[in-house]
Amino acid sequence: MSLTVCHRPETGLAIVRLDGRVTLEDHIRMIEAWLSPGSPLLTARAFIVDARSLTAYDLGFSEMMRMSTRLSRAFAGLAEAMPFLLLVPDDWRFGMARMFQSLSGIVGNIDVHIYEREADVLRACCLDIPRLDALWQDQSLPLAI
Repeated sequence: MSLTVCHRPETGLAIVRLDGRVTLEDHIRMIEAWLSPGSPLLTARAFIVDARSLTAYDLGFSEMMRMSTRLSRAFAGLAEAMPFLLLVPDDWRFGMARMFQSLSGIVGNIDVHIYEREADVLRACCLDIPRLDALWQDQSLPLAI
């Protein structure tokens, strides 16, 4: 499993890559890293979650609810809900994304958008780049969690 986060302050974006098998514990570690004092992710204005390399997602309904509630609490002080743009290329990943979207709507403070195409995510973020990979280059320092 790999959850890698890259923060690009010039865009206000944090990009999360999900690789391999992801569990609730992986998400909890990621959330704790986001909220740790001095974390650059505290200044992100939106999160892009790239699930194209995800092979297994070990979260059922109750685990997804716990994660959504924890994220909601993390963003409770914001004036507006934190946008999450999920890139999911197929039906089973879409099903997981849709469950997260539904639960996030219940707990609040998170605004989830689901995309199947990379170009649509880039357009939604007003980014004039050919691929998300471009955000991982140059001064980007990914944080492996």
